Amino acid sequence: MKSTRLVIDRFEGMFAVCEAENHTNVSIPLTSLPEGCREGDIITKVGTRYTIDQAATAADKRRIDDKFNSLLAHRELEEESGSHLP
Repeated sequence: MKSTRLVIDRFEGMFAVCEAENHTNVSIPLTSLPEGCREGDIITKVGTRYTIDQAATAADKRRIDDKFNSLLAHRELEEESGSHLP
């Protein structure tokens, strides 16, 4: 059975707005999701059931944190040197 991977972007009323791998948005009723879902969680759908992919969510969070920290370090270097690096 094929699985679908989605990222929870935000919650609007009784729906979670998720981004699919093809960058389209999908609205899913909150009643269809497992308890404890949060923005940024990666969920997969197999058949009619959604589950949180804890490993993929943690890896994605680490990737985003690393990118953010890299940007901060780059900014600090610019401020220390008084120049703006490309």
